[in-house]
Amino acid sequence: MAHSGNLTDLSVVDRQAFQTKMVSVSKTVGGHLPNAPRGFPGQQSSNGFAKYFEGVVSAGRGDALEISAVGAATTADILFNAASIDPMVVSAADFSRIEDVSDIFKFGQFADRITSMTGAAAVGAGNNLRGY
Repeated sequence: MAHSGNLTDLSVVDRQAFQTKMVSVSKTVGGHLPNAPRGFPGQQSSNGFAKYFEGVVSAGRGDALEISAVGAATTADILFNAASIDPMVVSAADFSRIEDVSDIFKFGQFADRITSMTGAAAVGAGNNLRGY
């Protein structure tokens, strides 16, 4: 079913509810939502995206402190998660694998590959790791 831009395919009640919700969202986020960038990936110019970020990050508004705080929190989260991995698990996984998973970063890459597996391969790899 083709959809029209003026929501005529919705009932009057649904159209009013949708428009009320959009007004509420617009007020919450500070105005109209920006237009999505157009063009195929790789064909957009870097300057074309600049208008979407104008005023979002500005050293004059004190955003540098906020950016630093978010960066520090992200780094702390990554380090905490890396440190919480038991070194004995990493050693056992390294021992039972041909590939090198001798440190937490290589172990993380290894675990990421396991999460992308499907079916019996994922179940087998998960059971193998739970054994440690």
